[in-house]
Amino acid sequence: MKKLLALLLTLCLVIGMVPLAASAEGEGTDGQVDDPSSAKASVKFSEHSTKYYDTLANAVKAATAEGVSQESPITITLLKDEENGVGIVVGEEKNLVIDFDYNTYTVTGPTVGSSDTETQCFQLLKDSTIEMKNGTIVANTTSAKMIIQNYCNLTLDHMVLDATRGSNAVRYVLSNNNGQTRITNGTEITANSAGVAFDAYYWPGNSYTGGVSVTVENSTINGNIEATDDGDTDTSGANAQSKITLKGATVVNGNVTNKSTGFANVVSIEGATVNGNVTTETMSGVDEGKSAKTTVSGGKVTGTVSN
Repeated sequence: MKKLLALLLTLCLVIGMVPLAASAEGEGTDGQVDDPSSAKASVKFSEHSTKYYDTLANAVKAATAEGVSQESPITITLLKDEENGVGIVVGEEKNLVIDFDYNTYTVTGPTVGSSDTETQCFQLLKDSTIEMKNGTIVANTTSAKMIIQNYCNLTLDHMVLDATRGSNAVRYVLSNNNGQTRITNGTEITANSAGVAFDAYYWPGNSYTGGVSVTVENSTINGNIEATDDGDTDTSGANAQSKITLKGATVVNGNVTNKSTGFANVVSIEGATVNGNVTTETMSGVDEGKSAKTTVSGGKVTGTVSN
């Protein structure tokens, strides 16, 4: 009898573990397909486990589902152009590589974002590490005011973010409010005539007290760049800044503005070419130690440099 009870207990444990193991590799999630030729995206959960999905959004959902280990980066691949994509949110504490594989992801809606501000093609939340590489993101919906709203540690490697393509209302192509962003390897970011290519906006008033930095190397920025802050110096723990570094082989076709309303924001031009003006401004009443600071070392600024 004891042996029988032990056997039954073992079987119960094995059966109970099956759903957990399945969910840990994306089984049963929305949009999974058996035929790779019909899939729009794949997720490589491990060396021996790749699964296929009908949309990039469903692939991201599977890769970030509860129970899926984020200890090592999970690679999601866009297998073909997706012309009617939806906005995508990546939650906190995720570890992803999204390889667009030289395809284009076009967002036609609905867009995503925080409550009452669902205006983004991608929203990337804090404490995640995300790399996007080898592809293009297009906003083709008038509800889109940002292509990427970023709060995480983000790398854009050989990506194209172009607000002049598609019908949209994009004001900021890439908005960075937290974490470290690296733009590299021939990435191109293009704003429309009324927009901003990217910003670094330190936002302690909304609990993002760790600071925000953007480093650009060997890339092209078509549009204006901004470093600024929310001025909320009463926020507990608010002792960081916005920081933008423009390194060699980077070309900026637009103006660069560094504005302090309460924090010592920094812009460093280190070998980049800026075809525009560089402006540094500290609002009245800001402590001298919190003044905005801009340095130019090497490179070229074709417009005016003012402090």
